[in-house]
Amino acid sequence: MKLSKSLFALGILIASSLTIFVSVAGAADKRAKGVIREVSLSDAAVTIALRRDDASLTLATDDQTEITLNGQPAVLADLQEGFKVTSVYDTETLVASKLEARGAPNRNLARVEGIIAEVDADAGKLTIEPFHGGPRVTVIVTNSTEITLDGRPARLHDLVPGYSAAASYNENTFEAVRVFAESLAEIRGVVRDVNAVLGTLTIASSNDRVVTLNVPPGTPITLNGLPARLEDLARGYLVKASYNADTLVAERVAAESIVEVTGHIREVDTQAGAVTIAPLVGDEAVELFVVQTTVITVNGEPARLEDLQVGMAARALYDIASLEAIRIEARREGDECTVHRIRGKITGVDLDAETVTIEARDGNETVTLNVTPDTEISINDRPARLSDLRAGMRVRAEFCRERLIAKTIAASAPDSSSR
Repeated sequence: MKLSKSLFALGILIASSLTIFVSVAGAADKRAKGVIREVSLSDAAVTIALRRDDASLTLATDDQTEITLNGQPAVLADLQEGFKVTSVYDTETLVASKLEARGAPNRNLARVEGIIAEVDADAGKLTIEPFHGGPRVTVIVTNSTEITLDGRPARLHDLVPGYSAAASYNENTFEAVRVFAESLAEIRGVVRDVNAVLGTLTIASSNDRVVTLNVPPGTPITLNGLPARLEDLARGYLVKASYNADTLVAERVAAESIVEVTGHIREVDTQAGAVTIAPLVGDEAVELFVVQTTVITVNGEPARLEDLQVGMAARALYDIASLEAIRIEARREGDECTVHRIRGKITGVDLDAETVTIEARDGNETVTLNVTPDTEISINDRPARLSDLRAGMRVRAEFCRERLIAKTIAASAPDSSSR
């Protein structure tokens, strides 16, 4: 069974998703203001530099987090370092219920997170291999590039292959604006083997890298966001580990047994108590077992396994080791709209077919979207029409995955004359 890249949002992301099912007693909301120091899409988290005491606060986000930018609805990827932000969050789970950000977006900035593959201090170049696969990214480091290592100011020659790093860079010139590095290496992938007697953990990453780590007693380990032991981990769990690249000793390990699949129901077996869901993109179908504690809904209403039908759109959370479903949310045909987002550039506009084709920024996806009278189109934040769009424009779009119908298309051009 393959796992989509979206399932590798580890640690904080799935732990916060579990708040759908678990009520935390005594939790209280708190407000905090500051400046965004870092945005981690892989962890679905944002780090805020607070206005007092030079402290920082890292908050998780989930599907319920309300995010705005300059008063308009936004997504986590819209937030950038340096933006002012006001947050409302749960003091126990550190999950944000609201993020209100203000700032002028730099639409040319891209971001890469991964492992440092090469450092060429003489040429001023840094090459990063992304955590979740894909081609390596080489950024240009200039005198104005802000570099930190373990939270302290650093220079390019302080960085070493094997360190984990994130870089924000101009997607046109590849000049780095900021580079954040940690002297610990990091691997994200799937648990291949656990040996509690020897104290070792073997992890296979999405780019076929396999690392066996030594996990001494006292190493911080979490499973689904809760404290755990090495023997609690099992083959197939998603895992993120930071470790010393020289000694292969793990410094911290965060594992998840709960993952998500979104797609369509392919088969319902009431006798075996199982349902098979085919993901929307890429991966093989997943057969899940429905147990007594599985929560099933159809169009938001409580339902039984017998109420599920082949072809229904469905989203499920399940334990990756046992394949037992925790929750299955299904929708009848005609009502479903799984909203997906894409960032990239326009490669084609067909006025006769009323479609626009967009290539994702990372080059891994190209979609052709149907444009309807209800589609909201803008260029440089001004209302526009399909005929105003041009190939080569940078674009953000939201669309219904089931029918590839565009909900919003926000394009940017060098100036208004481009329209």
